[in-house]
Amino acid sequence: MSRPEKLFRVTRQERSRNLCSLCYGHRRLCGKYVCPIITKAKTLMSLEKGLSKQNIFGSSPPAVFVGSWNYPKVIAGPLVPPLLTFDSSVMDAPEMWMDKTMDEILRYSFSLVRGKRFIDVNAARTPNSLLSTLQEIVMASKPVDAELWFNKRPKLDIVFTSREPPSGPSASVIRTFLAENPKVSKPVEKVASGTDLKTVDGIITLYESKISQRQIMRMLSIGLLGTIRLNGLFQLNEA
Repeated sequence: MSRPEKLFRVTRQERSRNLCSLCYGHRRLCGKYVCPIITKAKTLMSLEKGLSKQNIFGSSPPAVFVGSWNYPKVIAGPLVPPLLTFDSSVMDAPEMWMDKTMDEILRYSFSLVRGKRFIDVNAARTPNSLLSTLQEIVMASKPVDAELWFNKRPKLDIVFTSREPPSGPSASVIRTFLAENPKVSKPVEKVASGTDLKTVDGIITLYESKISQRQIMRMLSIGLLGTIRLNGLFQLNEA
């Protein structure tokens, strides 16, 4: 069986999830214009060359992933597409998707490779090199070039679930390097560097400075808000 045929083939696991009870993504018998299974296969085929090694280089939207499973040690890591000639800023910005097709939106989600590592939520107090890099990415106002090294090549696999939005391939990340200095706005730099500004006050300051809600949420989730980061990642610091 050729590589493209393997990517288009629906696995038993997918069948058990009842993703498509009509044709499993082969002939669009449901009548819908966009089949997520076919879009998934096409996206994976386009990413195959970029994921042939244990490292990738790309422009983060900028964006990071912070999970909640296994709290207080949650999975976190950068989101980077292995695409060099593409403006990635739209890939993690739903507010920019109003004029996009469903096919385009699915491709954005599928193309973001997720580096992951368990990080204690309290590590925001004294971040290690990986968490510090993630915080730099989140502070950036524009896409930032980054290189990710994994312990093994990311799997060309995408799983659909009703409990979370579509996401792309992932693998445990060993190191993350920024290939450039992130462009950080003055309000973001001021709030992130302060250790005596409460979370609510920091959010208000950022909002009044025209910082997007999405960037404020990223900063909150990665532990950049609050007095001396008392409550760490993914947690509201004291009001």
